[in-house]
This record gives sequence, C-alpha cells and structure tokens, in this order.
Amino acid sequence: MRNPWRLLLTIGLLGLSAFISRAERLPVRQYTVADGLAQGTVWAMHQDARGFLWLATSDGLSRFDGYRFTNYGVRDGLGYAQLRDVISDRRGRLWVATGDGVSLLLDEKEAVRQGRKFKNFLLTTGEGAENINDTHRILFDAENRMWCVTFLGLYRARSAEVATEQFDRVVTFDVLNTPPQLVLDRRGRVWVSVDGQLHCIESGKVTSYQLWQKAGETAGLPELRWVKGLAELPDGRILLATNKDLYEFIEPAAAGRRGSWRKLPLRLSPQNIVGTIQAAADGGLWIGSEGLLIRYRDGRQADYRLGNDTNPFRVMSFLSDRDGNLWLGTRQRGLLKLKGEALLIYDGGDRLVPVMDIYYSHATHDGRMILAGRPISPRACNETFLTGNLAQGQGALTRLQPPPGLCIHDVLQDSRQNWWVLRWLADRKIYKLRFIPGPNLNFSAGYELTATDGWVDGGYGVLYEDHEGYVWLRKGGGGQIFRIEHADNGRPRVVEVVREGVTGFAIYFLRHPSGSLWWTDGGTVWRNQYGKVAAVALPVEKPRPRWLFADGKGRLWIGTIEHGVFMTESPDSGQPRFVNYTAADGLPSGQIITINEDDDGNHWFGTIRGLYRQSEKTGRFNPVSFGENLLSSAVSYLNKDQSGHLWASVMGAVIRINPRLLPRPAPQVPVYFNRVSLAGEPLALGETGAVNLSPPALAAGQNNLEIEFVSPNFRDETAVRYQHKLEGVDSDWSAPGNAREVNYARLAAGSYTFLVRAVGDAGEVSAEPASLRFTILRPVWQRWWFVLVSLIGLGAIGYGLHRYRLTQLLRVERVRTRIARDLHDDVGAGLSQISLLSEVIQRRASDDTAIAEPLSAIAGTSRELVDTMSDIVWTNNPRFDHLGDLVHRMRRFASELLTARGIRLQTDFPANDGDLPLEPETRRQIYLIFKEASNNLARHSGCDEANISLHVTDGWLHLRIADNGCGFDLSSTAEGNGLRSLRARAESIGGNIEVDSHPGQGTVLKFTLLV
Repeated sequence: MRNPWRLLLTIGLLGLSAFISRAERLPVRQYTVADGLAQGTVWAMHQDARGFLWLATSDGLSRFDGYRFTNYGVRDGLGYAQLRDVISDRRGRLWVATGDGVSLLLDEKEAVRQGRKFKNFLLTTGEGAENINDTHRILFDAENRMWCVTFLGLYRARSAEVATEQFDRVVTFDVLNTPPQLVLDRRGRVWVSVDGQLHCIESGKVTSYQLWQKAGETAGLPELRWVKGLAELPDGRILLATNKDLYEFIEPAAAGRRGSWRKLPLRLSPQNIVGTIQAAADGGLWIGSEGLLIRYRDGRQADYRLGNDTNPFRVMSFLSDRDGNLWLGTRQRGLLKLKGEALLIYDGGDRLVPVMDIYYSHATHDGRMILAGRPISPRACNETFLTGNLAQGQGALTRLQPPPGLCIHDVLQDSRQNWWVLRWLADRKIYKLRFIPGPNLNFSAGYELTATDGWVDGGYGVLYEDHEGYVWLRKGGGGQIFRIEHADNGRPRVVEVVREGVTGFAIYFLRHPSGSLWWTDGGTVWRNQYGKVAAVALPVEKPRPRWLFADGKGRLWIGTIEHGVFMTESPDSGQPRFVNYTAADGLPSGQIITINEDDDGNHWFGTIRGLYRQSEKTGRFNPVSFGENLLSSAVSYLNKDQSGHLWASVMGAVIRINPRLLPRPAPQVPVYFNRVSLAGEPLALGETGAVNLSPPALAAGQNNLEIEFVSPNFRDETAVRYQHKLEGVDSDWSAPGNAREVNYARLAAGSYTFLVRAVGDAGEVSAEPASLRFTILRPVWQRWWFVLVSLIGLGAIGYGLHRYRLTQLLRVERVRTRIARDLHDDVGAGLSQISLLSEVIQRRASDDTAIAEPLSAIAGTSRELVDTMSDIVWTNNPRFDHLGDLVHRMRRFASELLTARGIRLQTDFPANDGDLPLEPETRRQIYLIFKEASNNLARHSGCDEANISLHVTDGWLHLRIADNGCGFDLSSTAEGNGLRSLRARAESIGGNIEVDSHPGQGTVLKFTLLV
C-alpha cells in the first residue's frame, strides 16, 4: 500500500553501486516426508486416467490426490521397496518398475482374493536374474506390449499379457551408470539411452548412436557427454540433453539412413549440469539442473532458481498435470509443485531477501518495472531501489543505492511520461515537488515548483493521477486538496480544489470516472461531488477504510482494515448502498490492503494473509498461492502494467502474475469414493477410488457408515467443494463445502442411495455423482418371514389354548351336569321322600301335638331344602347358562312368591337377549340377589303391587325391583344383614346395587352389571 510514511523513494541513475543478479524464481509448494510422502527421492511420476498422481520413490509408491498421500510398500505386495518408474498401460492398469521386476496394481476384487494389492512379474529367474530384473524404465507400445530398461538391457514382453520369463532382450548393455531414458515417439520408434549411447528401435531394427568421439569418428556430439534427458516435443521433434548441452535430432533424408544431431544454444554456468528434461505443453522444454529450472523455447531460455546456493534442489523427474501445474521430483528434497509460469517471483537474489522489504512496484510506460524498498529495520533516507525490464521477461534486476540525504516521499510517472517527485525536508515538516519531463528519470533535470506555481510548503500525502491525466495531492494540517494543471506556457500550476469541510490526512485518492473525487483519511470516506464535500457513511461502526478502487464497470470498492471490502454499484447516488464481503464470503482476513482488476474483470484483493482473486462470473474468492520461502504473505501493493500483468508487492519480493496463465476452471470435476467403512469394517475399494458401489445388504446392527470422497485436485485445496445427499433422508443437496467425509449413525432399516458430487471454481458440478447404494435390513423380529412364522406360531398357540379351554370347559360341563344330576336324582329325591313321609306321619299323628309339630317342621324344612336343591341344580346345570334361562327362572319364582301373597306383579323382561351367555357364578349371584330382594319385598314391604324389569343396554345389565309399600328411611335405619348381603353378592361379580326408599313411598332397588 502507498503509505505516506513508507512509500516509494524512487530510482535514479545516480546509484553508488550496482549489481545484476538472477532474480526470477517460480512459486514452489514443497511436499516432503513430513507431509506424508513415502520417501524424499522421487524417481518418476505419473497421472492416471482418474487424475491421481503416482510417485515412484526410493522407499515405496505414493498416491497423491491433492489433499493426502497414500503409501504402498512391500507389505502391500510390491516385489521390492526401491522403485524407479510408474506408468499406466493402454488398458489403464498401473505398473511399477522395481529393483526386482515389475509390479501390477490389482483391482479391488483380485486384491481381496489374493490378499495383496500388487502382483509381481520377473523378467527372468535364470542366471544373472538379480541384474536383469533390476528395472529402471517402462513403456507400452501401440500393441500394449511392455518394454523395460533394466540394469543389463532393453527387454520387450512377448505378448500384451505380461508373464514371468516371457521377455526378449532387444538391446544388451555392458553397464548402467546413469539413469536411462526410454521414449516412444509418435512414429512408433522406441528410444533408449544408456550412459553415452543412444539406441533407436524401429520395425525391429536397432540404430545406435555413440555420444562421444572416438579416434577416427565424428559423432557430432562433444566428447564425454552422457545422456541426461530425452524427450519428444508436441511437434514431433526429438530433443536430447547431455550433461551440458542440448541437441535436436535431424531426421534422415531417406529411409534406412542414419539421422544426425544439431546442437542448440544453451547457457549453463560451470556449476550447473543437466539432470533431466520434459516436453512442455506449448512446444517448449523444461530442463532441470542443479538448483536451476530452465524454460527453453525457440532458442530462448528463462532461468528460475530452485532453492538457494547452499542448498539447491536437484531435479530427478518431471510431470505436467492436467491442471497446468509442473511437478518436480527431487533427490532427497521431496516433491515440488509449480503453477507453470503464471507467477514469477523477483527478490533480487539471495543477498537481497534478508535485508529488503519491497513494498511498491510501478510499471513505466517504456515497459520497465521500478521497485522500491527499504531495510526491514528502516532508517531515514535509507531506501533501496531496483529497476529492470522484468515485464519483458529479462529476469534481471539492477540494484541502486540513492545518495545520502535524498529523502523521497513519493514518485509518480504520469500518462504523459513526465515524472513527479515529492521529497521531504526537516523531519517531514516541509515537502518539495519536483517536475521532471519524461520519459527518463534524471534528478538533475526538471525543476521544483514554487509559490509562483501555486505551491504551498507543508506536509503532504500521496500523489495520484486520475483517468483524465490530472495529478492530485493533499496537504496535511490545513487539509486542502490540490490539482496540478498545465498552464499555457507548459509549466505546471498547483490549483486548490477543496479547502472547506475536510479533516484528517488523506492516505489515498480516487477520482471516479463520473467526475466525483473520493479520498480517505483512514477513519472516514470523503466525497467531493458537484463542489460539495461530504462524508460517506459505511454500514459499520469504525470501518477504518484504507484503499479505494473503481473498476471497469464504474463500481466503487473500499478496502478496510477490519471489515473486509465494501462495494457499491451507485457511487454517485445520494447515499450509496454497499455490499460487504468478509471472511464469511471467502476472504481470509478483514484487512484489505490493496485492490485491483485484471483485463477479464476479475477483482484482486491484497490482504494481510495473502492474495485473493474474486471471479467476475461466480463471485467466489480463491487464494493465489505464492508458494513457500517468502518472508511474509501480506500483499502491500497491486499494480497492473500495460501487458495486463499484475504485480504484487510483499516483504522482500515482488510477484508478477499473468492472470491468463492461471489454471482455468476444470472442464469436469469427477469425484470418487476414497474410503467407505460399514460399522467399522472397511469396504474393499480400488486404489484409484470408485464411482458406483452396491455392497451386500447390511445387517440391522451395521447402521453406522463413514464415507470419504475426493476429487483429485492440484490447483488449490479450496478450489473444489463438495455436495452430498442421502436419498431417503435428505430432500436436497447439502450446501457446498470443503469437508470430504460424512458420517451417518443409527440409520433406520431401509434402502438408501448416498450421492456426492464435486463443485468446481466456476460452479460446475460433476457430470456423474458418485453413488453408494445400500440396504440396511430390518431386525430379525421385524422381517416378514419372522412375522409370518410368529403369526403362525401364535395362531398355533392360540388354537392350542382354545382347544385346551374347550376341553376344560367340556370337562367342567360334564362335572356340573353330573353334580346336578346326582343332586337332583339322589339328594333331591331323598329330601322329597323325607318331606312326603313326614307329611304322612303327621296326618296319622295329627292328634298328638308333640309328634305333629316336629314332623311339620321336618316337612317344611325338607320342602325348603328341595327348593334350595332345585336352585343349586339349576345353577350348576350347563344347560341353563343363558340370560333367557335366568329370566324364565326369575319370572316363575316371582309369580309363585308374590301371587300367593296377593301382590299384583308387573314384569318387563327382554325378548331378544335370551341367548346372551352368562357365567355360572354370575348367573347364580344375579338370581340370588333377585330372590333375596323379592323375599324382602314380599315379607316386609306391605305392598300390593310390584314391578320387576330387566334389560341389557350397551353391554350393561339393568335389574330394577320396585314396590308401592311402606318404604323406610335410609338415613335413620341401620343397614341390615339382608342389604349387606345383597351388596356383597353384587360386588363379588363386579356389579353395583342402589336402593332408593322413603317412608310411605315404597322402595326401588337397582342392580347394574357389565356383561
């Protein structure tokens, strides 16, 4: 940011000392064993059809999905721990070159069957097997036959199906001292290099090239040069790199002749030797050297530092992935990831980084870049300046130290290519403005403005040029704002524009294309519109604005220190409405230091925690990584040059960004299941993930799932988000997020389909979501067959119980019948005989009172016992277990009892409920209650009329016995044994008795029972 206390001091041609150093390097992300890589030396890399990276290391195989490494070793079935190459055949199967043959990665079914993940094949088991099986390189030809470079030769499989001891030796080697190279070109030729020899195999014929001179021979190549790299460019050219030189193969003029080699210009310092080469997608070449990465294209090269002079990176392998990243495998330093040439870091070399804080960059109109900085512990007038044609890709900076005492506050080159230099004197109390006609900056030229030109001494803020070419500046203290205009004589003149109503010290200016003037003093945003100055309120307290920017669509952006960025689409309205973007929208920090816009309309935000780009299409914020080894991630200034490059200033470095080379949204974002665990048991998956899974039905207790998924992503860990849903539970997709794991616990029984899809930078989603279809079975006791068996069992039990009950009832009925018959036939007959005999004797002894009275009593008692016996027999006889039998008995008893006493009887008995069954005990108690109540009515009521009714309504039996007798007072009469007996009988069968009686008004007895 152009801070008034830390702004650009400037560059001049008056430096005391200057040096040129290699300044360019690419932003690097390093992955090591600490990140999960199997081992630090990466010999080869391969990206499979699904996008996963496979890394052959000195101690196993690593798979990388952009988030995590998964490692494989001898325990997984690899034949040897030290690997040299990894590649896929034309069927998509993954093969690894090991120190003891080749290994094939098995699919999930075969891996489960064999109990290991790899199957190993040996080239031979005979003599010299150890050296022959030591495999260094693999490729597959058009027929999908494997070619292998081993320690002793080049071998070819006899068929497309690889098998042990089914290889033929094509070329024999004496010894192998350097890593060999193996290439299949578009013509079908196989190229293999061995130390200082190169062999080309075409249609079974081997053509060999000696890469160093022998006596009497002219090979066209320098002496003692071993092959370090071999590559075919996209246009079909074959390039070869030796220790120090680069060569292009010249195709022979006629078939059957030998080709030749043409040396290409390549600049290498004495300490640099070539390690390996890789064709670039745009037709150029990447060359890995000791501590140096070279970009070679059309005879031109750009050098990028790798590491530093004391600890350089040594490149062993290359890989260009589908996202435009360049991967470098190193010796003992792990894996390096570079975002191509979209970002270039300039830090002036290792000698500059520890001491310089580069906080400002400026693109001049002649294409040069001017950088300004100061020591991290600054002293007054101790700034350092750098200049160079970085925009033209020269990759060199010139460092100049200004003369002592030159204290420059700000510098500006305007659109007319004139220079304005604001310097300060007397501890920043007095400022002077110097005008230097352009385009060259020369402090001895030009002149300082004076009072005649409208200049007023005092403290000043920054210089600013608006879209019309006017230069503005603000004076401290009084708070005036000045605009510099050109008089007729061509001499600049300072004109005061704003004087009243302004407070504070302006730290940034902006003149909107509509004509309004905006500035901020760090606490308030001010606007001068139509000559009127007013504060513009932001929708937060103490917004602390620090940066203003107007984009190509006229929108105004305000960066703050704590509240992110505010944007308004109507900056000229009376009260602009602002949209606030904060961490909730994807910004990492509320501290927005600088804002700019690229040529495609995307917005860039320099924050205290790095650089972020907001897509104009989607509105999403994505970080732009500068790699590692920077002193700070805070971006202090963003500048756009005429080529459309953005320049971001950070502590100790400035980064050139080519927005058009940054990875574009992927055309597709496939997603795969990485791990599925069912109730703690992992599901067998392929090592390259799975798209559609249908495991066997799960038991009821296996209702907890852990699901992990991934979309191989090497652009940025936050670029891809994920959505998921569980059909049968979720009605819609989840909100996009970065989580790659979902847990479900205690799912109910049923059939489910779990779907997951990836969401890319621009909102694109996976063409095919990954699906997991599974069924959780019901518990055994809820399954249909168990329910059916249970119902059948219950039915059988019920039927058995019913049969048992019927048997018991029949037994009881037979017992009751026998008892009733015995009582009637034996006891009843005996009592009747006693009664008759008593009456006969009584008539014969009628004159003898002493005998007649006892006989009369015996006869009466016998008759009563006969009646009682008749009731008992009736009660126990199962033939009379219905309501109709009870009614018949009651009607006969009441008629005989009451009619004999001259009492008129009215009855109301049911006509349709005669078949209602009654339990024997219930029937007995009801009859005894009725009998007791009728006897009481006949003996004590003194009535001449009685009314008896019995009805069954809604399952309730109602018995009512009423008379018109003398009645009695219930409140004053103690309850006798008869009434207590009635109540006891009623309660014994769950019934209830109510008695209503008043003196002289008769008595009503009501009996109710649920039947």
